[in-house]
Amino acid sequence: MDLELQIQMKNDPVDINTVTAKNSKDLQEIVDQLVQDCKHIENVKISDMEEFATSLRGKFVMNEVIQYGLTVMENLPDRERPDSDIQDIKRIRDTIFKWK
Repeated sequence: MDLELQIQMKNDPVDINTVTAKNSKDLQEIVDQLVQDCKHIENVKISDMEEFATSLRGKFVMNEVIQYGLTVMENLPDRERPDSDIQDIKRIRDTIFKWK
């Protein structure tokens, strides 16, 4: 009897793939390989983001994004303004993504 496993990727909730294995050992090997592939993809994405974020261009872009976000947040009505988040974001801007 074939075993089936349906896989739905987090970044694509519409696409569902079905994997078929002849026995539980084969199915376990498929799952183990998928886990390894996902770890590799995640590491590559994190590595790419770290490389970008620490580059001169990355720091500039992140500073611009932070500044835009702060402008929007600071212009919210008093009852909607997340003051503690604004302070945290300013700290990140002034330490990690300091541009000026």
